[in-house]
Amino acid sequence: MLDLPTRTLLSIIALSLAALPGQALDTELVQDVEKLIHAEMESQRMVGVTVAIGVDGEVVWSKGFGLADVENDVPATEYTVYRMASVSKPVTAAAVMQLVEQGKIDLDGTVGTYVSAWPEKRWPITIRQLLGHQGGVRHYAEKDVVSNTKAYSTSTESLEYFADDPLIVEPGTKYSYSTYGFNLLGAVIEGASDMSFVDYLVEHVYPLAGTETMQDDSQSRLIKHRARGYSFASTESSSANQNPGGAPPGELRNAMLVDVSYKVGGSGLCSTAADLVRFAQSMEAGKVVKPESRDLMWTAQKTREGTQTSYGMGWIIAERAGRRFVVHVGTQLGASTSLILLRDEGIVVAVMCNTEDTNPGLIGRRIAFLVESSR
Repeated sequence: MLDLPTRTLLSIIALSLAALPGQALDTELVQDVEKLIHAEMESQRMVGVTVAIGVDGEVVWSKGFGLADVENDVPATEYTVYRMASVSKPVTAAAVMQLVEQGKIDLDGTVGTYVSAWPEKRWPITIRQLLGHQGGVRHYAEKDVVSNTKAYSTSTESLEYFADDPLIVEPGTKYSYSTYGFNLLGAVIEGASDMSFVDYLVEHVYPLAGTETMQDDSQSRLIKHRARGYSFASTESSSANQNPGGAPPGELRNAMLVDVSYKVGGSGLCSTAADLVRFAQSMEAGKVVKPESRDLMWTAQKTREGTQTSYGMGWIIAERAGRRFVVHVGTQLGASTSLILLRDEGIVVAVMCNTEDTNPGLIGRRIAFLVESSR
């Protein structure tokens, strides 16, 4: 098991180990991609953005735009580390499926089998249901402290945030997106592996994915090239954009302080854009989980009544104009992130931004189509 100083060292030496893009995109294509990025950054008021493109198993291009740190005039680069937000969920799902392959987790087993701290509910919840957002666990609520500053050492400890709340629907009857459901999966991993969720990822997921910068977004640990997070002050209060200082509407502000250790499994990791691409490519190649597990994860689930959802196991499943996509997007305090894979074309695009409430998925889709049309 790796301790915190070892993980810190991995973060610091990541730049020297990470491979630079192995191919070059066509000059005209790069110009079109950069033009699109600049236009969307202006339109969406994005402070800093890094985009990475993968083709046929290689990272072929990655570049930063804008600022990673406004106060210190630090530019965003290909090495900038951003919060992954809900793009953490595919990583958590991969860890679960590894343990399923080892016979340590039963997809149709119940949560209580693995997590003794989980209180008895009106209905049992299976691991499969949690992976597909059909477990009935609630998502964020107004009573939650959005800017949590309490540090949790394990996912099991962080269950106190929601464990005593009733299920919102009977599991298996309805799709209901839940970050806390994936936090519960982190606790399942801890129970099945006898390791902390964070240590499990360090030892069993990141090495197989070849992701040198991917890690938990620790508030206290030094993370090389970590971006500062920003929001624009608003007169409207939401879970992702508060204005406690009463700043004039539209003014750029530092994002609210938050310790995301209370939701690592659902939204608590960070990475470079290039490493997000590498993770998706390693999933496609069957390196992190077996191909049959990957295909199960990338198949849309159905409710008990047979209604098909748009979610597999940790991934959004979509099809447009005959193209098969597996996707995840996310936004949280100080970040917005998107990861898109065109399965049949072998194209992966990651877009990471240090501004909350933006739409990097729009940029990712358009870039993926540009790359496809250029081939």
